[in-house]
Amino acid sequence: MGIFKRGERWWYEFSFQGQRIRESAHTPSKTAAVLIERERRRRLELSAGGVRHQRPLLFSAAAKAWLAGGAHWSESTREIYKVKMGHVTPVFGKLLLGEITPTDISAFQRQRQKAGASPREVNMECAVLRMVLR
Repeated sequence: MGIFKRGERWWYEFSFQGQRIRESAHTPSKTAAVLIERERRRRLELSAGGVRHQRPLLFSAAAKAWLAGGAHWSESTREIYKVKMGHVTPVFGKLLLGEITPTDISAFQRQRQKAGASPREVNMECAVLRMVLR
């Protein structure tokens, strides 16, 4: 098992749980092919062990999923959350969930207060933000 060259491209081959894996590395570089083979084997081992790799998620996508998942809400509650999300999404929508910091949230609160939102309104918007981040 290992890497070998076919034409101009390097390929790798190894056994994993009794199954033979033979794939092209799609590169003319032997060093890159070795790294690609190691990464492929590592991903297979992690997935077999039950480790799931979570892709980075945008806040806007998480917010849509959160709103869609609230089947037990009354219509008035759903409408309130949609309105509150309308103020939160323009600020945080293009950020990844992991990129949102407490400093960003504090800046959002100050910005909403300067825009004339009541403290209750700001607190409800932060509550919606917190629910999405969980």
